[in-house]
Amino acid sequence: MNFILGILLVLCGIFNITYVAKVNFNSGKITHSIVVKTSIWKISGYCQCVKCTYPYNDGITASGKKVKVGMVANNWLPFGTKVFIKGLGEFTVEDRGSKKYFGTKEEKRQCIDVYMDSHKKAKEFGVKFLKVRIK
Repeated sequence: MNFILGILLVLCGIFNITYVAKVNFNSGKITHSIVVKTSIWKISGYCQCVKCTYPYNDGITASGKKVKVGMVANNWLPFGTKVFIKGLGEFTVEDRGSKKYFGTKEEKRQCIDVYMDSHKKAKEFGVKFLKVRIK
């Protein structure tokens, strides 16, 4: 058992996750859980043009705020959630995307759309797979 736990802890360090074991001293039961701190997500860029946001290209996010650099779209993280995307920085969830690509609260796809101030920048950014940490 100690050997297996040792391997598990090494893997947790490699993949940046936390292993949690809870012991119920009354029953002697041990429950285990793994908390993901950082994982790889699909990241894309978008702007407020018709190509990126039709029919919602009025510059207002799903949360009702005026769109600006530093905002991202995700369909299941609550508005106001801070996310850190490695290599890009910290962003705030203020918008939603297509259910087809970004899922729903029930189907939690690890996808984020990063707002950019021009279609050219969004297109050049393309699609990347980057580490994301939810704060």
